[in-house]
Amino acid sequence: MTQALQTIMPDTAAISTLDDLGIIRVSGTDARTFLQGQLTSDILQLGPDQTQLSGYCTPKGRLLAIFRIIPDDTDLLLVLPHELLPGILKRLQLYVLRADVQLQDISTTCGICELAGPGIESCFPAIPELDNSVMTSTGLRLFRLPGDRLRLGAIGPTAALDTLRAQATQHAIPSVSVTAWHLLDIRAGLPVIYTATSEAFVPQMTNLHQVGGVSFKKGCYTGQEVVARMHYLGKQKKQLYRLQINAAAPIQVGQSLYAPDSRGQPVGTITQQAPSPLGGYEVLAVCQTNSINQLSLAPDAAPSPDIRRLSL
Repeated sequence: MTQALQTIMPDTAAISTLDDLGIIRVSGTDARTFLQGQLTSDILQLGPDQTQLSGYCTPKGRLLAIFRIIPDDTDLLLVLPHELLPGILKRLQLYVLRADVQLQDISTTCGICELAGPGIESCFPAIPELDNSVMTSTGLRLFRLPGDRLRLGAIGPTAALDTLRAQATQHAIPSVSVTAWHLLDIRAGLPVIYTATSEAFVPQMTNLHQVGGVSFKKGCYTGQEVVARMHYLGKQKKQLYRLQINAAAPIQVGQSLYAPDSRGQPVGTITQQAPSPLGGYEVLAVCQTNSINQLSLAPDAAPSPDIRRLSL
């Protein structure tokens, strides 16, 4: 069994650095009101002991990125895939104008670790009790993630993370591959946007509204008109599903899925993938609801028995 898969076993605890993620620090007296006008969640209702997901859309309501927002004193930390960070940071900076807002890429001085499995609570004097709650511990911001086992994220200076990793080796397997954490996110149904899927989906297609990442009661934000129209008037034809795919070739983010009656046109897109202990891959995919039970990996192919819908 590879290290990437060990963490999904119920009797295993593990820790790893999530080096595929980047961090933007947002500071200044106007930080929250600025983000309130940019992102899909209600930033003004985010408490100091809470974390939330939030989307960043184009004016046409298409997701450019999904952030995990973590309060840090008066600042806010935006966590997203590192591959998206430079472009997203540049785009946000265009809209600051005269507001008292500073945006900074702090990925070189701060990082993120995730711990999962029984016994990881022994690494800290105390841990957050509820999913999506946050507290400060051992010089780090510690937040609890949803999932099928105890999951904790720790974000902060690299020196503090080094200390945590050294201490955690008493309780957990160290340096587990990030694909293990991707698998746990898939099983928790947590949506993510990468370069290959940027601008492909309206937030509701990724189920972002079902995990607290969209507010339909807040004021205007970029893309809000399209998002609200789908919520109040539109009939949603696509949503996020969890699938198991048994395939010899590697499954890729952005890869298309097809149905026999789709005339060669994709009916779904893979948004997250990870090797599965069940064999093949577990994935999250945005798919047309009327095609979910007849998917294939190739155009004009019969529905594949190697693609199976899992609970989400």
